[in-house]
Amino acid sequence: MKHTWILVANASHARCFERLGATGSLELLSSFECPQARYKGVDLETDRSGYEEMGHGRGSTSFSERAGPRAKVREEFARDLAQFLNAGIAAQRCSALVVLASSPFLGRIKAHLSQQAKKVLTAAIGRDLTGLNSVALAQRIRDEVPRIALH
Repeated sequence: MKHTWILVANASHARCFERLGATGSLELLSSFECPQARYKGVDLETDRSGYEEMGHGRGSTSFSERAGPRAKVREEFARDLAQFLNAGIAAQRCSALVVLASSPFLGRIKAHLSQQAKKVLTAAIGRDLTGLNSVALAQRIRDEVPRIALH
């Protein structure tokens, strides 16, 4: 029987479900929270990002590429989610993968998927469905995800 994992995510909340077979119901495997993704940038900063002393005397400085603190938190959350998916696929607990995530966050998750995970990724859809309850979510997945991806 095919075990399909379905990740429903945005930058601050995610749920991973398992679906057994084409007609199976969704069973919650794990829920993830990243409340820091909702904080304002000033609440996350601990120093002057992008500025470092070079130590060459006479006030020499260097500027690194600026990535906001919220972007860093979101990137870390995407990496954590991808690691969870990668581990499940490597352990053969999952034979197909569907990811439904808010558009910019979807790309961040996909960037951290292993080659093995990318091979079993049957659908990646840019939709934020995290606010739906289980019944509504199951219906939307049936509507949104191509039938072939769930078989």
